[in-house]
Amino acid sequence: MYLNPEQALIAKIMRGELHELFHRVFAYMCREKAVMMGLGHEVHDVGGRTFQGMSS
Repeated sequence: MYLNPEQALIAKIMRGELHELFHRVFAYMCREKAVMMGLGHEVHDVGGRTFQGMSS
């Protein structure tokens, strides 16, 4: 799910081996794109941490 006003991408997958594989590959792809855009220092990989949002 992409929230345009917040510019936030939310990927929800049940935890397990597939989740970890997706998580690591997706993080790597995002990092590569950020570096190509000159934003390598703006993106941080926080692993599989869970965050509590304001409305979800």
